[in-house]
Amino acid sequence: MSNYIKEEIIIYGTGDRYTTLKDKVCGQYNVIAIVDSDSKKQGFVTNGYKIIAPDQIVNYKYDFIWISSTKYYQQIYNQLIYEYGVEREKIKPLNSSLLLEEMLYLYDDKIKYQREILNMRELIIRENVSRFEKNNNLISIISYQKKKNEISRYWTEHTVHEEWFISAEESYQYCLERFDMYPKLREFLELDRDHSSNIVLDYGCGVGHDTIWFTLMCKAKCVIGMDVSEKALKSIQYRLALHNVQPADVELVQVEETEERLPIKSGSVDFINCQGVLMHTSNPVKILREFYRVLIKQKKNESCMNIMVYNKDSIYYHLYVAYYLRFVDNRIFAGTIEENEFEKFSIEEIFERSVDGIGCPKAACWTQGEFTDMLHEAGFENVKYEGGYSNNLEKVMVQKYLQCAIEDERLEEEHRKFLVNVKFNEEGYPMYNGKICGLGGGHICVIFSILFWHKMGD
Repeated sequence: MSNYIKEEIIIYGTGDRYTTLKDKVCGQYNVIAIVDSDSKKQGFVTNGYKIIAPDQIVNYKYDFIWISSTKYYQQIYNQLIYEYGVEREKIKPLNSSLLLEEMLYLYDDKIKYQREILNMRELIIRENVSRFEKNNNLISIISYQKKKNEISRYWTEHTVHEEWFISAEESYQYCLERFDMYPKLREFLELDRDHSSNIVLDYGCGVGHDTIWFTLMCKAKCVIGMDVSEKALKSIQYRLALHNVQPADVELVQVEETEERLPIKSGSVDFINCQGVLMHTSNPVKILREFYRVLIKQKKNESCMNIMVYNKDSIYYHLYVAYYLRFVDNRIFAGTIEENEFEKFSIEEIFERSVDGIGCPKAACWTQGEFTDMLHEAGFENVKYEGGYSNNLEKVMVQKYLQCAIEDERLEEEHRKFLVNVKFNEEGYPMYNGKICGLGGGHICVIFSILFWHKMGD
């Protein structure tokens, strides 16, 4: 058995670009502290270590200090020696192999080519828009929005995947890529179902991934794309023109989520699609009641609505939020809140600030039972819960931190109990109570999917 003892080191620098380099260094040495001169980062954690100020170095015993920055190496080197009295022989830069890796990153020719490609894309998009306007190919946007609230303003400024496409082929390909990113999304939400005889409401349609899919692939009779963001609707307007979709096939409607009624007649819609929206609204039950009102009361045993909302019984909530963001790395909050303020946050508050941007005004999550109760309150009786599809972040969290979190005494029993009961199915997906326990979809969220039916005979 080896008696080798790793040298104890302090790393100076927390920049995201150096994460890979620091991982290599952390495997060779015992890191005892991370230093950053940015006061906004001090007090938060990275790689499980609290970020300290340079003047706190004197409180530690170490073999050497490793400077992770190439750009500011000399400046940091001088600061350590002349301001904090660190011995020269105890200061080390990147070794030659790590330095070469950083140089290759900095001087990669792809950077300049990417800039040229972006310029070309902008020219193509401008040409497309000019042609569509000249030929009257853009479907009109009908606005019922009187005044934007905080939620509407946020989602107008933070449109998910706001980059416009340059061709119908690229737009369609992204739909397929989205399914590849979230394999169970397509299955859980029955997104290959025939809707040729259906009027479909896509509530909170965003930039139109599902609107496009229901129109082109599900052959919907008509799709109503409804959203609070004019910016998002203009993106769909352009995208539909790329696909040569006619005005008779799609309606685009801008609304305010606080309005008492949707601008749709009662019993006029066959199917509702609502993905990643209700958890951001001020009154989700009111909107669910409106869904119930506008739906045609069918007597056949066929789902008439699918909804995806954030799943509380998820890896994202119990592992990423409850453990990783509190005890491993929470630099995403640095510069936006004070360190002592973060320590007062509840798990729900950390979740809300992490899932869709720190400034997102509202981001709720519910257990299966909690959301089912909301559906029942709105009038829906027969509810089928499919489970929560995972995102890439959750896959990494499970592989790297599941056992660490279970063994960490700082983690509350509620979260440990959940994580201990996580199993894995034959496909490798994490399961809880027999269901895949992901947050769910596209823009980083542990989201679960719910399919439900109207009560029979209504």
